Amino acid sequence: MGKYAKLLGDRRAFSYQEFLETKFPFKEYKNYIDPGEYIATLKIKTWGKNLCLHCYFLTENKEKVRLTVFSANSRGIPYSPTKGSLDMSDENIKIGNVFCLKIGKSKSGKTVWEKASFCED
Repeated sequence: MGKYAKLLGDRRAFSYQEFLETKFPFKEYKNYIDPGEYIATLKIKTWGKNLCLHCYFLTENKEKVRLTVFSANSRGIPYSPTKGSLDMSDENIKIGNVFCLKIGKSKSGKTVWEKASFCED
């Protein structure tokens, strides 16, 4: 179990203040990643200020990216990617889990987190 997982314990995500206190290097993580499919490890997750959950991932290619999900979406599944059904705030989603991510792009060119699933071994 890694440092951040130990600090988080059984909670679903860090509060914003707790997150800042961890001294996690969040400035190294970008909000943009090219569209495609990625295998990535969840490094940390924190509640945002506007009913959202920020998930920080390290891809197999060593890209560091922050992806955000929101409490409400058109499918009624809270904290899930736009086309997915996995609630990233679920207590069973732990720091260190490995995910298969599908990333798209909006009409304005922004990163869209479309899907997430646990990767099989």
